Amino acid sequence: MVNQRIRQPSGRQSKRTTDLAERAKELGCLISVSRVLADRHSPIASVLERVVDEIPSGWRYPELASVRLTWNDQQWTAPGFCVTPWMMVQAIGAGPEPIGSIEVAYTERPLPESSSPFLPEESRLLKAIAERVADVIELNKAEDALGAYRDQLRSLASQLATTEERQRRDIATYLHDRIGQELALVKLRLESVRGCARDDEQNRVIDQVCELAAEVIRKTRTLTFEISPPILHELGLGPAIDWLADTIRSQHGLPVEVIAEPVPELGDDLTALVFRSTNELLINVVRHAGARSAVVRVRASGSWLRIEVQDDGCGFLPGRVVEAGASGAFGLFSIRERLAHIGGRLELVSTPGEGTHATIVAPVARKGTS
Repeated sequence: MVNQRIRQPSGRQSKRTTDLAERAKELGCLISVSRVLADRHSPIASVLERVVDEIPSGWRYPELASVRLTWNDQQWTAPGFCVTPWMMVQAIGAGPEPIGSIEVAYTERPLPESSSPFLPEESRLLKAIAERVADVIELNKAEDALGAYRDQLRSLASQLATTEERQRRDIATYLHDRIGQELALVKLRLESVRGCARDDEQNRVIDQVCELAAEVIRKTRTLTFEISPPILHELGLGPAIDWLADTIRSQHGLPVEVIAEPVPELGDDLTALVFRSTNELLINVVRHAGARSAVVRVRASGSWLRIEVQDDGCGFLPGRVVEAGASGAFGLFSIRERLAHIGGRLELVSTPGEGTHATIVAPVARKGTS
């Protein structure tokens, strides 16, 4: 009797140990699957394939278990999977129309035989896995849709920028060829009648009108260059950046040194994009950096164009500025998005109190390919 009492607790203890071991396997399987599903860098197909590989480890007879996952008319199947009488199926996704399923099959009937070879806990485990898979699939679909929407926005922004640049050029050409020329002709005609005036008062009025015409001509030329500098289209990027540095220096008092290597002829759209981006970076330096000087470096290396704008100003934390939408951040965001659309990028290195180093990196498109 004593021996029987001793053996009974031992049997219950053995069952508890076995049950705990099974729960540990199930928990380990769920953790492993969750880690795989947390991978946001791999393609969704690769992630689901790895999920299929992980699932058998949580079952009572992993050596007999095989898995098939179905989603979006695609299947990920473990080696040796086949339909057998010993299967469990869990739908992926809630609602009347699931988006897929996970099937776990034993390739042969496990021993000892029972009414069901699967544990109730395994059903709950498979349901938990299916819920996590559904969440990741929906997240992936949302990210794909967001990516497509972002690409569309970039394309539209690029088209708008290209259209704006061409309109700028048309307006600048009209100001120069029509308005500017007609104003110059008016000034010449006024000067031609200066000596024909009947008295000094008329001469004084003519002189005042001539001075006014000359001032309007100067402002028209300045406006023409600000809208679309002819030097950009006539002489190219290097001379245009030299002119830009001179303009920043004369208008804002910021010394800008330009160190430019020869660059190949670029397409008109790319030339305009990198010029406008450089201008935006320099304007940010003037408005926000509190810098004493700035340097612009231009160079082409292989199939890439690099334009660096470096200042000795107050600096900032790049991530915080863009995320917070601080003053100047929208310009940086716009530059980054427009460069990304053509396969380029904007690199920012800045530390508070130590200035900023911004680099425009763009793929070189030869003239005639834009």
